[in-house]
Amino acid sequence: MIDLFKQTVLKYNLIQKGDRITVGLSGGADSVCLALLLCEIKEEFSLDISAIHINHLIRGDEAYRDMNFCIDFCKSKGIELKTFEIDMVSLAKKAKKGLEEFAREKRYEIFEKEAFGGKIATAHNLDDVAETLIFNIARGTGLKGLCSIPAKRGNIIRPLIETPREKIEEYLKQKGQDFVTDSTNLENEYSRNKIRHLVIPTLKEINPLFLQSALRLKETSENYAEYFSKNSEKLYNENISANELLKKEKAEIFEYLKFFINKKAAFLPDKFHIEKCFEALSTGAKISLPKGFTFFVKNNELFVEKIKKEEAKDFCEKVKSTVKTPYNIYHFQEKSIKDLKKSKNVYNLFLNNAIDCDKICHSLILRNRRAGDVIKLKNRPKKEIKVIYNELKIPTENRFKLAVLECGGEIVWAENIGVADKFLPKKLTKTVLTINREVDYH
Repeated sequence: MIDLFKQTVLKYNLIQKGDRITVGLSGGADSVCLALLLCEIKEEFSLDISAIHINHLIRGDEAYRDMNFCIDFCKSKGIELKTFEIDMVSLAKKAKKGLEEFAREKRYEIFEKEAFGGKIATAHNLDDVAETLIFNIARGTGLKGLCSIPAKRGNIIRPLIETPREKIEEYLKQKGQDFVTDSTNLENEYSRNKIRHLVIPTLKEINPLFLQSALRLKETSENYAEYFSKNSEKLYNENISANELLKKEKAEIFEYLKFFINKKAAFLPDKFHIEKCFEALSTGAKISLPKGFTFFVKNNELFVEKIKKEEAKDFCEKVKSTVKTPYNIYHFQEKSIKDLKKSKNVYNLFLNNAIDCDKICHSLILRNRRAGDVIKLKNRPKKEIKVIYNELKIPTENRFKLAVLECGGEIVWAENIGVADKFLPKKLTKTVLTINREVDYH
């Protein structure tokens, strides 16, 4: 075990003589093993080892059991330990973030602060690499997701990254060392636990060396990612033009666009936005990106700029043949169903902007969306319009410009979404109300 540990340390250049290392200690098998192995090489590498334990105040008495175990363990090994008790649930709600995402950010924030510029050692192992890899694939990932968990990121090191969990538990058994088990890790309600308890055992039945196969895929992906990163940096420094970029292979273009946007806006865009930016290289369209940025090409040069925050203007207008809002102009027209059926795209027209006149009241209102507005689309459950905007990845800065059509308190139509099922034209429909707008939003 110590040989594999040292081999990983040397392979990734994780530890140098005289390093100060802070261990993220949960009390579980992985982190206890990591602390013990660091103690084994302490003299050889002249290490200064300390540990941090964070009680998330989620699992009641069990969480305090874990904290007390860590206190006793560190005392017995002569490791300086700092403990923190943080109400992660309340803080995550206040920050309007998911609990898992917020807790992870908070942990690393504490590690960074308490490491005082030294190295932070976390106990991610080979099983974690495989689980993360499968989880990323299940969500739909690109090259970055196939890289799974890196052995090193900044001052964060993961010396157990090539060690299977099975070997970790064998090592602790040989040492006669106890550890604690988080009961939530045994439940299959969480996606990661399903992968751990159900998916990976099945994959091991197919290929007993599955973990090593996952490691090879991770390493191959990292090599490709490094190549694309260096290539993208070279193209960025050369200030490559849109025309020259379009001569490259599609994979190269996609990776460059990710690199370019990350350089300019400090975030990694998803596949949806990369594809839109790729199209914009040829069309010249302006593409709205997350976090209030826009991507566009001007004079053959690529740009990413922060959109000036526009103050939302409420509007609420009675429907007539033409309605002007602060953001758009809408044209309403009654048409015979016979005339409408001559359209080549009649089916899409029905779903998107044709309303059965017999089903609407005379006091139609065109307004912007309000909190709690819901719509029931054909063959879909009733949903909040806000949720559908999220699903369609409609940029936040455009949402307040979009209109909804209200009839007697019900949403008849929502811009960029379509007509509610109840108001769609049916077989007996004779006349429809069509809606056309003058401005399109990206």
